[in-house]
Amino acid sequence: MNMKSRTPSKFHSTAGMTLVEMLIVGAIICIVAGLLITAGSNAVRKSRISTTIGSIALAKTAITDYLTPESGANITIPLTEGANIPADGVAGANAGALGNAARLDDVLLAARSIDKPFSFPLSSSVPIPGTNPVIWNVGAGRFTAAAAPDTDYSNTARLECRPTAIAAAPSGGLGNFRIDGVSNLPQGRRVVYAVLPNVNIDAALSLSRALDKEPLSEVDITTNDERGMVVYVAPTNGDTTTVYVYVGVY
Repeated sequence: MNMKSRTPSKFHSTAGMTLVEMLIVGAIICIVAGLLITAGSNAVRKSRISTTIGSIALAKTAITDYLTPESGANITIPLTEGANIPADGVAGANAGALGNAARLDDVLLAARSIDKPFSFPLSSSVPIPGTNPVIWNVGAGRFTAAAAPDTDYSNTARLECRPTAIAAAPSGGLGNFRIDGVSNLPQGRRVVYAVLPNVNIDAALSLSRALDKEPLSEVDITTNDERGMVVYVAPTNGDTTTVYVYVGVY
């Protein structure tokens, strides 16, 4: 009996990939990776902003604690910027060096109103170290030093206090904020604020929006933000700026 021969079916292998297919897969991987990196960066920024906002709230509480000691004594927040920073002859011999070395964090630490410096993770917390820091003497109510102070916090996130200055443009670094967007701070008082150097301008805008809400926040990053609790200057070169965050007037 004759049997019909059958031609077996032929199957094409799919194990290999053409160059076009490889390019498509590579492009998809790059897109997904980019989305994941962006999402991760946004999450880190939100976390840092939340921590900064929390530190501002802690600063308010610490200052209230500092101003209401158990002894009931009448205490004033010491100046750490500008003229008339309380200091002994050694610490105050160079006003510029004293201003760079003194910060309100150290006053609150010495008074035990806080147990560690404030954390403002949008900015660096590492100072230029020195061998002669200034120390807040609680009993004497002034900064002291063994020799001319050389620690430098001027490029570090910190808490400061200086006299209010309504003649200055709205800027924490000059002693003025316009909390309601219009009114200057009262003259003859002391303003406490956080200084955050070298903050990415997008993060500065995000912090301003979080603390000031609309409409006090600026609508873009190409102009100065001079209203509300958060003020900064739009960068002219690069993408960072110094941010000043209002804590309170005392």
